Amino acid sequence: MSEVFKDCGFYSIGDSTFSVSLSPYKASLARVMVPDRNGKIENVTTALESASSYVGAGGGGIIMCPNAGRIMSGKLPIGGKTYWLALTNDALQMHGGPNAVNKWDVEEYDENHVRFVAEQPDGLDGWPGNRKFWVTYCIDVEKKMFRLTMEAVSDKPTYVNMGSHAYWNMSGDFSKPATDQILTLRCSRAWMNDEYNVAKECVDVTGGPYDYRMGAKISDYLEKFADHPELSTRGGYDNAFVLDHDDDTQPDIQFYDPKSGRRLCIKTDAPAVVIFSGGRRKPEKGTESMRQQAKMEAMRAQFAGRRRVQRGGVEPAQSAAIAFECHDIPNTPNMDGVEGIKYRILQPGEMWVRNVDYYFDIV
Repeated sequence: MSEVFKDCGFYSIGDSTFSVSLSPYKASLARVMVPDRNGKIENVTTALESASSYVGAGGGGIIMCPNAGRIMSGKLPIGGKTYWLALTNDALQMHGGPNAVNKWDVEEYDENHVRFVAEQPDGLDGWPGNRKFWVTYCIDVEKKMFRLTMEAVSDKPTYVNMGSHAYWNMSGDFSKPATDQILTLRCSRAWMNDEYNVAKECVDVTGGPYDYRMGAKISDYLEKFADHPELSTRGGYDNAFVLDHDDDTQPDIQFYDPKSGRRLCIKTDAPAVVIFSGGRRKPEKGTESMRQQAKMEAMRAQFAGRRRVQRGGVEPAQSAAIAFECHDIPNTPNMDGVEGIKYRILQPGEMWVRNVDYYFDIV
């Protein structure tokens, strides 16, 4: 049976064989308990010690709302008018802005689902429209899967691009790098970034470090293509991969740990997945890689909380987990029509919906 973890403020759905725990702060995915091939059940997503630990924390498990990713210069064109969004730094707005949705209320809850709701007023951080958002997690224990559904309405034309920032390590052992696991993507194209990590050039992935169509261990590619200008600068992946969506019967993303046998399969209606692997080597001082490394180190400290509680002080490894963020290509409002990008404006009376399905099995 599901329950509210009163000591830490999490809501849990599922049962003793497969369960998901959630936090109302940023509607975060806090824990996913999955068996390995020997029946050992472990958490495979990054998590903090308590729901209160999520306050002020970025990264792992959160729902990015109203927008996931970067919008260059905070420029949001809608219907012939340009809205200027509050910037997260000097160059852009990231993950919904300074007042991105933090606190969510629980609208529905039972042993199979949790539905969160939140509202934001017209003009907050420059975003047009009085907007209402919903995030629903619904579990199917028998199928070992859960669905994440994100929805929104607005009384003015606006842009919505919600997404989950969950990180994964299918071994369940965050003292070991998730880059040693095998990634398979149904993606023929990927976006290279500019100095602000904003998509600038769409490339064919064939034969290069972004070609995971046949499956590959991430660390093998990071080693093999260590001199690739994008990877060497950032010390890993932080790129948007365009999902082919050419076969509805197949997952868009697979992430597999051979040792435990656990596999995560993701299917989504989002046009892309942004993959963030964190840094992989010690960068030169003052470089963009160092800034990326600092970001990862902050995440490592953040994610260590639950590990200390569960595993007696085990320190998470570098690149201890990989993020699969299913959403629009970053900066979509300023790239409509470029390389097939579709900029969808949410109109009054419409419902914006995005689904991400997470399936777990043993291979």
